[in-house]
Amino acid sequence: MGRQHARFLTRHPNGQWCKRIGGKVTYLGTDYENALVRWYEHVKGHGMGVALQTICLRWLEWKEGMALSPRTLEGYRWAVGKIADGFGSTCKVHSMSPLTVEQWLDGLGVGVWRRRHALMVLKACISWGSEMGMCDRPRGFGLWKGPSERELRGACKGAVHVWTTDEVLALVGCGDKRGRLMALLGINLGYGMADMCSHVQLMHGGEWIGGPRVKTGVPRLGWLWPETKRLMEEVGAPPLGRGRARHLYRFWNRHVEAVGLVTGGRGHYDLRATLRMLMGEVGDVEAARLVMGHEHPGVERFYLRQVAKERVKALLENVRSRIM
Repeated sequence: MGRQHARFLTRHPNGQWCKRIGGKVTYLGTDYENALVRWYEHVKGHGMGVALQTICLRWLEWKEGMALSPRTLEGYRWAVGKIADGFGSTCKVHSMSPLTVEQWLDGLGVGVWRRRHALMVLKACISWGSEMGMCDRPRGFGLWKGPSERELRGACKGAVHVWTTDEVLALVGCGDKRGRLMALLGINLGYGMADMCSHVQLMHGGEWIGGPRVKTGVPRLGWLWPETKRLMEEVGAPPLGRGRARHLYRFWNRHVEAVGLVTGGRGHYDLRATLRMLMGEVGDVEAARLVMGHEHPGVERFYLRQVAKERVKALLENVRSRIM
């Protein structure tokens, strides 16, 4: 066809018929009739009939043409294989939903970091296919969420995320007084770095300490062990920091090293996890929540207004007998 311009398509200087589709100029071939059919399919179907597997394979082929490391390409091939196995060869992009993606992620049978990588590749494939005019992003595309940051942080620590009894004894019995007090505040009261840098905590009757938790504002109550009370009188009660916890992390790492221990991915906050684990063996969940400053779940929070101090003291005395 000799014409340079038609009603629907434009003749490019390179000889191909083209059309702007989705904000991008798309070349449809040199034959006008075939180009018109291809453009009509785009307009009528928006590419929604394209299989997910086809888009992922073309995206992988595009990535393999780049100068990427073998390790990166291996990860991409693994993720595309999981997508093909999980969704099948007949799954269309427009039929996908947040629920189907969530079910696919749960069925992968891998860790949180692998799940995050697989979801990243899936979204990258669909975004690339949308830019190429092969498909539209399905409804709810922005709702596809991978593992939370909390899950990712927990995966970094591995299975061991608590301090053993011998390690706690070393942390509270050796080294600088300030470091020992930090360890005691963590294992006795479940304090984090923010708690030790805040003026919010209040003394109650000498051996009791409470006030809202700095991080969440949830009320809390703790009974001071004799060792904790004595060191607080010698060193000075919190705040131990100057309004920020950043420098306390460095001080804590030096204290652990001076005691002769290896962190193994654990920090001061894991003393709080150790305390909660030991309190869980007693079974008084309400008193444990009060010590930790955890919010009561669901409708339970409207009924549990007060927990006797004796229950909190008995809980923390039991933990002390296990450690000291």
